[in-house]
Amino acid sequence: MQHKYKILFLLFLVIVLLRLGLSFGTEQFSDAESYYYLSNLESSILSPDLLRVISELFFGSLIFIVFFIALELSSHDWGAILSAILAIFTPLFFKQTFNALSIYTILVPLFFFTILCFLRLKERQFQILFVLSSIVLAVLHQMSLILLLVILFYLFVLFSEGGNLNKEEWLLISGTFFLVVIIRYFFGIEGNLIFRLIEDQFYS
Repeated sequence: MQHKYKILFLLFLVIVLLRLGLSFGTEQFSDAESYYYLSNLESSILSPDLLRVISELFFGSLIFIVFFIALELSSHDWGAILSAILAIFTPLFFKQTFNALSIYTILVPLFFFTILCFLRLKERQFQILFVLSSIVLAVLHQMSLILLLVILFYLFVLFSEGGNLNKEEWLLISGTFFLVVIIRYFFGIEGNLIFRLIEDQFYS
């Protein structure tokens, strides 16, 4: 394993274990939304402690995703590591997801993973992952609309610098773009599948 990956994995372990240690140091979650989820998932096999661990693993995964995005854009190892650290310690994201069952611990890594797949669209496996992750993001949350804006901005920069896409990439991007729009139209611009499922269970 190369040196940079060892550093990255060490950072992942330190961040996840530190947050878990601090989280397990208190018996209560830090926000009301966490208890909203728990109160409607009482029949689930997932215990609150297990949910904490899963939440922190999703949070920690962002450091790998942002690292590979930065590496794709700059090809500078240490710059990519610094970008990953800055992303994981973004104050609002860090605070909102700490000791809480926040939907954003899933959405933010998924959002950036979709961007990573988009940047590596020339590779067949990432084409499939791009479509699948875009669909999941669109079904879950309106954050998928921000993804569309990011893609449009990237294409604008690409073409302004004389870049181009092949026919297969054009079809894949345009098809996924309209599919996301259709899914969001079905759920509504402000729609959120997570909250809808919980509310259906709560009021049934």
